Amino acid sequence: MKRRAVLGGALAAGLGPFAAVAQEDVNVEDAAEVGADVPNRATRKARIEIARRWEEEAIGQGSLGIIQEIASPDYTSPAEGNAPGIDALYDRFAAAADFRASRYTSFQISAAAFAVSGDSVSVRTVVTAEANGRLAETTGLGWLTFGADNLVIAAWGSDIDGALATQLFG
Repeated sequence: MKRRAVLGGALAAGLGPFAAVAQEDVNVEDAAEVGADVPNRATRKARIEIARRWEEEAIGQGSLGIIQEIASPDYTSPAEGNAPGIDALYDRFAAAADFRASRYTSFQISAAAFAVSGDSVSVRTVVTAEANGRLAETTGLGWLTFGADNLVIAAWGSDIDGALATQLFG
């Protein structure tokens, strides 16, 4: 499956001064470098790959084992009321995976485009789910902040389950 990003679209989408990256085998050679805070190519590549794994594997496939590999032990959630730390993050991801397994007969997230700026990566995703013989698709947006060790220290994501539920269940 070919994946594309509209270069320069990050500014139009209100994402600020980012380097938009088309992801096809995490090809950062095509990145448009915008601003002085754009990390070097190796750092961008590593962060984009972690952002892809966060969205597609941890959230999309419910592969909870990778959380220890890609999230910092000092992870903090920007959402009010969420406990800090990697154990609390694991519990939230496990609950979300259980919820999706009980609600959908199929669920998939595909990372479609990335924008990189400083210690942050934003990800536009295409999310599909099926329930009761009906198929739904929506787009999502995730925002990950990285520490100096290239592990995720904070993340935010759009309400993909709410958008899917509206389409599937009314």
